[in-house]
Amino acid sequence: MIKEANLEELRILGLMRHQAVFMARFLDDNFPAHHLLVGPVGTGKSFLARDLCRHMFSIGLANRILIVATSSLCKRYMESLLRTAGSDAVAVVDVRKFRAMEAAVEVGANPWPTPFIAILSENIAKREQIASSLVATQWDLLVVDEAHRLTGRNLSVIQTMIFGGRASRSLLMTATPTKSLSCIGGQKLTLTEWGVNEIDWTGNILRPREPVQTLVGLTRTKEEINFLKAILSFLAPVTIENSESNRLFSVLLARRAASSVFAVEQTLERMKRMRDEVLHGHPLAIQEDLLIAETDWQIEDHVKLTTLFQDVVEIEHLLHLIDEIRSDKKMERLCQLLEELTNQIRGVQEKICIFSSYSDTVLYVESALSDKDWDVFSLTGSNSAEEITAALQFIKESKRQAILVTSITEGLEVGDMDVLIHYDLPGTETEIEQRRGRFNRWGRRTPLKEFAFWDKSGVLQFEHDLLKKYFPSLCA
Repeated sequence: MIKEANLEELRILGLMRHQAVFMARFLDDNFPAHHLLVGPVGTGKSFLARDLCRHMFSIGLANRILIVATSSLCKRYMESLLRTAGSDAVAVVDVRKFRAMEAAVEVGANPWPTPFIAILSENIAKREQIASSLVATQWDLLVVDEAHRLTGRNLSVIQTMIFGGRASRSLLMTATPTKSLSCIGGQKLTLTEWGVNEIDWTGNILRPREPVQTLVGLTRTKEEINFLKAILSFLAPVTIENSESNRLFSVLLARRAASSVFAVEQTLERMKRMRDEVLHGHPLAIQEDLLIAETDWQIEDHVKLTTLFQDVVEIEHLLHLIDEIRSDKKMERLCQLLEELTNQIRGVQEKICIFSSYSDTVLYVESALSDKDWDVFSLTGSNSAEEITAALQFIKESKRQAILVTSITEGLEVGDMDVLIHYDLPGTETEIEQRRGRFNRWGRRTPLKEFAFWDKSGVLQFEHDLLKKYFPSLCA
């Protein structure tokens, strides 16, 4: 039984009741040491983990902590824990940092100091030397955020650390548990699920408020439709190829075209440059952000993609069709929507967030809205934790209606913003829930206003399919 006095101490730290109950159990020696925490997006799992690390480190319960997370979350953990541990005792460890740590000790000595908080990207197994060093080290606390993303060798490293006793305590967190995580949970981890019966400190049931959803209609121009049809025609032979890489490539390119003509123009220009390299006998070097930023997807089999770059005429034709487009109907409709929102809320400085899956689209939207004198900021995966914090703080304190345009989902703290606009729709339900979860957090007092664009021309069937999937009540 958890003592109320212990909960009151944790309440003072600013935790919600369900977070405090879990932390009290985690810290109690009478409870198991290894946990799998499952809770919907927006329930505060990452907040809990940061407070747990901060608390255990500051009172000496954990002198060596390993945090494994996505790249964007790594930045947030670093920013949060820096104030507690200091710059010498916490670091995001990449290959360069690890080599510097190795060089600072004698050959064969353990490079991980103590006290120390190490924050690593989830792809820890890609660097065998780092993975081997982690497994050979004793850790007081292991935290894995977005644990459902662990697969293959990355998952094996975590399993080895837990099963091999290299982690004295561990906490894996996810909103979408996988079979591989369930397998771990059945053998070693204690499962905790945050659900519909959690209560706040006053005894009221916690649940996210239902958002007020609206579809914003638009009709693309003839030139835009011609371009989109040409994109689909260009991709049709690729889609029926047996190559999984080619199919993924075509799907992502089509989605980028649906997002923004500007975004897909950037992609086609890069394809053109790479095609020239292929035709001139140079090795094909495909950058990770060729198609979609903020993901860890990479094209492994470059040879299978060279066929995409052989048709010089086709790519030139697509770029020519873009040149013929004189107006961006989605951007025009976005500006109209922002004006409508401004007129509805005179005297109230609502904060607006526009989401896109693509960094090129984010930069385009920011530029277009800035030209119209909106207070607008953009954030992508290339921004540092300090830049993200500064932008969010400025928006929060702005006396005008402020707009954030971003491609970041994980770790973005925008729970006090009022309006969510999907400039494009992600390809999976997990991604759409990640977006919504940034806003629709437990304890929110006012309903979120959520908007998505609906192209009445219907040229892109997958767009309509995603709308029906994510907004079923509006597409009935």
